[in-house]
Amino acid sequence: MKRKEVIIDSFRSAVGRILPVTGQLIIVTTIDTKGQINAALKSDFMRMVSDPPIIGFSCNLTHHTAQNILETHEFVINLVGEHILEKTLETAKDYPKGVNELEKAGLTAIPSQEVSPPRIVECHVHLECKEEFHKIYDDEIIIFGRAVAASVDENVFQAPCEERYRIVQPVFPLGEKKYAILGEVKSFPGW
Repeated sequence: MKRKEVIIDSFRSAVGRILPVTGQLIIVTTIDTKGQINAALKSDFMRMVSDPPIIGFSCNLTHHTAQNILETHEFVINLVGEHILEKTLETAKDYPKGVNELEKAGLTAIPSQEVSPPRIVECHVHLECKEEFHKIYDDEIIIFGRAVAASVDENVFQAPCEERYRIVQPVFPLGEKKYAILGEVKSFPGW
């Protein structure tokens, strides 16, 4: 799949507005100080600030994801689509440090443009981030990162809004071991 490398400086920019980034499932890829890849499924994710483009997600401080980001200050948000949902669930398992969850899941790492952790080929959209700051609540951490680079599959980038979300099929966790994908795109009344 050909990718469109784009510059992202704001979620309000022409590029930022078309990236299908909402509160959906993501896989966060990180590396540790030894260069070992870690990948973890996360569900508490959202855009936080439009300009500059800041995202936030949370995880447990005991997770390798949090530990790696606190050491290296870099990570990649890979947006999960329904077409790879079964594989992504493998990255939610608790593997020992040093195990590459991408290999266990049968997902493919590709180099990032601006940060050391890899992107995932099978994901349609990637946000390469550098940690801006974090906030710790007991054993949980909220990590805020600035998107310093983004990539999106060419067919997603060129598609009109309705088609873009049909291609990406973002997964929204609903609880109770249920999820949803976007079923219909509508216009705001009066806009």
